[in-house]
Amino acid sequence: MVQRALTVLGAGFLAALMASCGQTYKLDSITIAPATGYNLVSPGETGALTVTANYSNSKTNDVTANSSYELGSSQAPDDAAPLQALSLNKSGVVTASSTIGSCTWVASTVGTTTTYATYPYPVTVTYAENGVTVTASVPISMADAAGCNDGQTPAAERPSSPERDKAAESSRSR
Repeated sequence: MVQRALTVLGAGFLAALMASCGQTYKLDSITIAPATGYNLVSPGETGALTVTANYSNSKTNDVTANSSYELGSSQAPDDAAPLQALSLNKSGVVTASSTIGSCTWVASTVGTTTTYATYPYPVTVTYAENGVTVTASVPISMADAAGCNDGQTPAAERPSSPERDKAAESSRSR
């Protein structure tokens, strides 16, 4: 009788142990680094995004290569930030065009105080695992067009866009 009780108890313990070996956690969210995105200020400049999956058991995993990326349009006024000025590859690397300038920054001056706001390009990242799909976004600002000021780098010190320079020269010569 004691032997049978110990066998049943042992079998129960073994079953419980084996059940805990299976996946008992789930995908909760993803985080993108850098969380503040990028501010690209030179033609051809790049920035790589890193995507981390966060699980219910507090574990994390780099899922950059297994994520999908979508680039959205900037809402900058006067078409100052055309979508073609920024590219995004399937590995999460954003690249400022070397020929099309972009300015997502807008200056506002009241009296002697100038403040800056940006209308960034949103990058939406999606990752799916075991039937769970999560998304997150990060902003990409740009200030590589002639005359654009990002509130940090004086426009005179920043490289200009060859395409914008040609357009400006053309309009001056008319």
